[in-house]
Amino acid sequence: MTVCELAGHANPATTQKYDLRSETAKREAVKFLNVLYENSL
Repeated sequence: MTVCELAGHANPATTQKYDLRSETAKREAVKFLNVLYENSL
C-alpha cells in the first residue's frame, strides 16, 4: 500500500502536492519505515 492509496488519492501527483516536507525529512521517514519492516520479519 502506498501513501497515495492511504490518503485516498487516485493520482500520486495529488499526494505530492500536499506533501510539503523537505527532501531530507522524506528520506529520514523512509529509513524509519525500513527499520519497522526489518523488525517485522
